[in-house]
Amino acid sequence: MNRTVETTELGHVIARERENGRLKTIHLARDRNQLPETIVLEQDAKLGREPMNNQHQMEFHELADIFPMLEPDKLAALAADIKAKGLLSAIVTYQGKILDGRNRYDACLLAEVEPKFEEFDDSVISPLDYVISQNLERRHLTDAERAVVAAKIANLKHGQRKDYASAADPPFGVSVTQAEAAERLNVKLRLVQRATKVAKDGIPELQKALDDKKISLSFAAEVAGLPKEDQLAGILKGGDEIQKIAYEIRKAKEDAKREENEAKRIYVPPPEGKYDVIIVDPPWPTKQMYRDIRPNQTGELDYPTMEPEEIDALEIPAADDCHLWLWTTHRFFPDALRILDAWGFNYSNIFTWLKPGGPQPFGKPQYNTEFAIYGRKGTPVFIETKKFSTGFQAPRLGHSVKPIEFYDTIRRVTHGRRLDMFNRRIIPGFVGWGNEAPDNENVKDGQESEGLRGEQ
Repeated sequence: MNRTVETTELGHVIARERENGRLKTIHLARDRNQLPETIVLEQDAKLGREPMNNQHQMEFHELADIFPMLEPDKLAALAADIKAKGLLSAIVTYQGKILDGRNRYDACLLAEVEPKFEEFDDSVISPLDYVISQNLERRHLTDAERAVVAAKIANLKHGQRKDYASAADPPFGVSVTQAEAAERLNVKLRLVQRATKVAKDGIPELQKALDDKKISLSFAAEVAGLPKEDQLAGILKGGDEIQKIAYEIRKAKEDAKREENEAKRIYVPPPEGKYDVIIVDPPWPTKQMYRDIRPNQTGELDYPTMEPEEIDALEIPAADDCHLWLWTTHRFFPDALRILDAWGFNYSNIFTWLKPGGPQPFGKPQYNTEFAIYGRKGTPVFIETKKFSTGFQAPRLGHSVKPIEFYDTIRRVTHGRRLDMFNRRIIPGFVGWGNEAPDNENVKDGQESEGLRGEQ
């Protein structure tokens, strides 16, 4: 393979490689000063000239720089397209700098095509919103990449009020909260917070590893919590070492959380008496998922969990005629059916909660449903069946918090003593039981309490 490095008339540095009769052009840098000095001197010697600078090149606006540039192979493909067809969309400038079209500009230099420019009109839309709109429309960015961009434009701390912000001019001319940035980039706030931690506490090499997709955003945020010398040591050893360090950090935190949860376990006496209506929301041994570039990491929950065998062994204080709903997820559905039978209930049907969104493991569909399996013991009856269906939609209120709409329906169609097992809040018309159940003084024999308390 023959390779030559040269500088175009506009100062762009390229390499030309010929192999098996095919010529390939590779973009090396838009600025000769980014190249090793040996290459610069070699090219200047070949051309018989003094070293050049790039003062004639257009600067990029700081707003444009919040989005990543194209990879070299994609830039080369864009240059080839412009070489063949010309520049179809003008490069947009603002305040004497390129606001939109950095890649088109570099591609023009690479293809030695004269760029075309047009000035941005800020009377219609703000330059920040324009840059975001243009890039999100044209480019397929991952959640992590959008989070990194959102972290760059969020110049107020999470929870900081705009009217309490510094009087100094904020970056980009506008105060943007993390929540607003997340909404503008269509990404979850927690990802923006992770990206902010990387930008604030991570060394530049860590940010580059994230930008190059050698490490996930969740891992990068974990590593950013290390002393800077430890961050650098992991990066110098390679991506696998970074992953290993982050994994060890997370495992230590999960072990500590697991011990904390075990300490929360207390003996709870069985519910007194028998109940005609029972809802069971057991603490299945589920783990939280960290979802960004590589969604395969988990974390301990904030409460003690139970294995299916432990749930199976529970004593259910059911009356001779009893309705029972057993909440479960996709993963534990087979266990729930078996447990329902072990408790002495006959399976009847499934109530399905359709949620507005949910986790989506890599390569799988989104899990936006949860199930309450309905079982019967004896011959319980419903006192009302109007507007009583097995499917319902309701908003998500937090991890493991079941919708009040479900309880409203069960209270409307049933009568007698009602028990809510493993609840963590007061529900009108239900006696609560469990490790974190609140005080039941206001709920007796089916009477309603004063209202909901502590939407967790």
